[in-house]
This record gives sequence, structure tokens and C-alpha cells, in this order.
Amino acid sequence: MTATEQPTAVPRWAGLLYAEGAFGFNVLHQMQTLWLVYFYAPPTESGRTALAPIALLTVLFALGRLVEAFDDLAIGYWSDVTRSRWGRRLPFIVAGAPFVGILFVLLWLPPPLEPVGVAFYVFLVLQGFYFAATVVQQPYEAVLAEMSRDSATRVRVSTWKVAFGVVGAAVGLIGSGVLIERIGFAATGAVFAVLGVGSVVLTVAGIRRLPRAPAPNQPITLPRALLLTTTNRQFLVFVTSSVLFFLGLNLLTLLLPYFATVILRQSEGLVSMLTAAFTAVAFLSLPLVGRLAAWRSKAFAFKAAMGALGLLLPGLFFVGLLPGIDPVTQGFVYVAVLGVPMAALFVLPSPLIADIIDDDARRTGMRREGIYYAADVTVRKLGFALSTAIFGAVLAAFGYSAEQPLGVRLVGPIAGFGVLLGLLLFSVGYRLPDRIDPDPSK
Repeated sequence: MTATEQPTAVPRWAGLLYAEGAFGFNVLHQMQTLWLVYFYAPPTESGRTALAPIALLTVLFALGRLVEAFDDLAIGYWSDVTRSRWGRRLPFIVAGAPFVGILFVLLWLPPPLEPVGVAFYVFLVLQGFYFAATVVQQPYEAVLAEMSRDSATRVRVSTWKVAFGVVGAAVGLIGSGVLIERIGFAATGAVFAVLGVGSVVLTVAGIRRLPRAPAPNQPITLPRALLLTTTNRQFLVFVTSSVLFFLGLNLLTLLLPYFATVILRQSEGLVSMLTAAFTAVAFLSLPLVGRLAAWRSKAFAFKAAMGALGLLLPGLFFVGLLPGIDPVTQGFVYVAVLGVPMAALFVLPSPLIADIIDDDARRTGMRREGIYYAADVTVRKLGFALSTAIFGAVLAAFGYSAEQPLGVRLVGPIAGFGVLLGLLLFSVGYRLPDRIDPDPSK
């Protein structure tokens, strides 16, 4: 398929089955993001035994993100140039899914080692899990850009993905807390591995029926593909700003267990209730994102959400300090409100990247969905590494106990500053229209 050709219409049922895969990814990702640091380095208020030192653990996790981020580029490029009777993407998804489940379970089964040994154990297993997840998820994400050139279709399918993803996030964030209290971390990890891998397997049926672009007749080399991608100005503007947007989400997710136990002085079970409020509001806000994008543009909706989130996050510093209002009520209301702008973060990045891919294809005559989504995730993982390092450094320097809670309180203002910086970069630098004409002469 050339850059100017249009694929056939997207069957609604196939699009829904494709979007359903987001449930499985989010079930695993959210539990791992929410609980893994806490599982190995809980605060003293939890009554749990620390398995590894938090400073070493967060440094290793950040280093791991830096190391594994670059395999996205290789997998994305490889899926772009693959030829098979299943197309470019499905062989990777089918081959990687079993390893995702096995390695996820091993994350919650630390061996009886000294704390430093335990830290290195989880580091190695987490690296394997990240690699397997990349093999599956990178080709999966690239499918969105090749199934349709229509902006409305992309936003619609992306919204379906987010809807399934929010349900998966709710199960991962809320259900994990409920199950952990009843059956423990290891058994919960096993249950979630079955849910996550089962969801990924189901989405294969949808992808097989979606329109897809064939591998190019003359595949571009990896160095050339990287050069074209990393010198695309609109892509650089987007990924730099979006990674700062994601900084807010990453820091909020890492913060919640400490926020519940240190600031609100409640049990771990409150984490599930806080995340329930957040995900419910985010889910209900999805139609608002679609309407805002249709009314003005995807870029406008993205900027509006960044502005709102950047202004709201610093207010987390004051939660629990307002007189006359129950601290837990303050926490519920504030965390729930954050779900409104976060809904745009869930919906819009994939369609925006698809527009960037269309613009690149219009200029170069090549469609390179895999390498662009891979480069985006690579940068985002570097941002996650940065957020993990920031989180650990702030807590270690300023405290994360009821007696010394300043580190926990400072996370919100730091995250808000990062998001506002992302808004500034996106507002100044992003210039693509809402739909890219495939004819390079126009």
C-alpha cells in the first residue's frame, strides 16, 4: 500500500475486538506501576516488612527503563518490515503474550535473599517483563495508524481503546487492592496475568479482520528509519510535550499508596477507593474529549487538558490541610477531579501520532507506523524512568512517613510544573492540521 492509498472500511466488531486489547495491557501495567515499589519498600505505617531499600530500588527501576526503552525501536522497525501470512504485527503479539504472563507472576515471588539481592532480582525479572510486553504492545499500537486515515475513525477507535483501558485500569488499580488484602500479592499477580494475557489473545481475532498495510517492497534500513523519525520536527515537539504530560500520570500513580497511608493515614484499602473515584471520572469524561476534539481539534483538546492538569496537580500539596473538611473527603474529591484532564491523555496521543505518520508518509512515500509508535514509547519510558527517579529522590530527601510527610506532599507541585512545561512546548511548536491530505502536492 502506498502513502496515498486508502484502506477499506473498519468493521465495527473488529475495531472493538482490537480495542479490547487495551484492557489486558492496563490490568498488568496499572498493578505493576501502583504496587511494585510499595510491595518491595513499604512505609513503616503499613506494618509490612521492607524487602529492598527504596533508594536502590528506584535507581534500578529508573536504570531499567533507560536500558529497555531502546528495544522498542528495534521491535517497531522489525514489525514495519516483516512479511508473513498473518501480516506485519500479529506474529509478534502471538509469540510474546505467554512470556508476559509468566514474567508478571515472577515479579511478586521474590526469593529469600538479602535486601540488595532482592532488589537485583526484581530488576532482572522486570527487564524481562518489559521486553516481552514491548514485543506484544508495540505492534499492537501500530495497528491503529494503518487501519484508517480518517481522523474521526481514529479518535473513535482510540476512545474504545481508552474505554477498555479504563476498565482494565479500574481492575488493575481497584481490584488489585481488594484482592491483595484477601489473597496477597503473589496470588493477585497470578489472577491478573491470566486476565491480561487472555485479553491480548482475544484481540488477535479483531486484528486479523482489520485493514492493514503490507510490508514495503523495498524496506528502509533501521539507521535511515531512525534518522527520518528523530529529525521530524512535529514528532519531536509532540513526544517532548507528551512525556511531560505523562509525568503527571506516572507520579500520581506512584504517589497514591503513600498518599493514602501517609497523608490521609488510612489503610492500603483506601488506595482502591481513590483509584475508583479517579477512573470513574476519567471514564465519564471520555465523551467530553471526543466532543472537544471534534469541535476544535485534537491538538486543542490536548492543550486544554494539559493546562487543566498542570494547574490542578500542585493542589495535592494542600490536601488534608484544609480546616473543617474531613481529610479523606478532601482526598477523594481532589483525586477524582484529576480524572477529567487525564481522560484526554488516555485518548489523544495515538490519533495525534497517526497524524504525524500521515504527514511523514505524504512527504516520504513510506508508511512507518511501527517505528513512530516505538520511538514515542521509547521517549515515554525515558520519562517514566525520570519520574521514578524524581519520586524516589524526593521521598528519600524529604520523607515519606507520617512524621515526615513533606516528600509525599511535594510530588504534586513537581508533577504540575512538568505538565505546564509540556503545554508550553506543544503550544509553541505543534503545527499539523487535524487531517493530513495524502496528496503531497496539496
